[in-house]
Amino acid sequence: KGEFICREGESSCEIFYILMGRVQVEKKAGRTIKSLVEMGPGDYFGEMAALLESPRSASVRALTDCDIAVIGADTFRDLLRHYGTVSLFILKEMSLRVKNTTKSLEQLAHEWIKLVAVLYFLREWPSAGNRDYVSELADISGKEPYEVGETLRELESLGVLVLENARVKAFRKDLVWKVLGTVPGNSGEMPEESFRRGADGI
Repeated sequence: KGEFICREGESSCEIFYILMGRVQVEKKAGRTIKSLVEMGPGDYFGEMAALLESPRSASVRALTDCDIAVIGADTFRDLLRHYGTVSLFILKEMSLRVKNTTKSLEQLAHEWIKLVAVLYFLREWPSAGNRDYVSELADISGKEPYEVGETLRELESLGVLVLENARVKAFRKDLVWKVLGTVPGNSGEMPEESFRRGADGI
């Protein structure tokens, strides 16, 4: 329990079949770790590394004590060569996993940029309006400028930002908490002050 069965980037190429227990699949997305899916008895993972002989595309960590069968890459490829129905099932499963992973990571990246942008303007406004905030946010978030631009336009549609000629003309702090889905606590501290302290660590 708690141990990694395989780690993203490793060069091992076995496939793992879960006999007992539960595991969690995790993947790096910029500067964050995204939990992609939980798996249990009857599920398997590691097939992409086994088939493509490529580094692991994600990490897998045991959530409970587990019994896991380890199948060598050569044995797995022989199985696929001799049993066409198994090959078709594996290919369909791989396609579905790639599709779901892509959607999950895209959503994570979008929410990450939104959070970084809000914290940035909470800390830097109004001086940010006269700076190259798109480049600064791209550097902070580790994302492309066009992705930052898309997020800023979404914040404009939500009323948080007012954009004019690709420049930020106004920032509505009072709408930030609604956008982030955050309910301020009763600690007596203003939410802006709490977020400003947190933003210093970005």
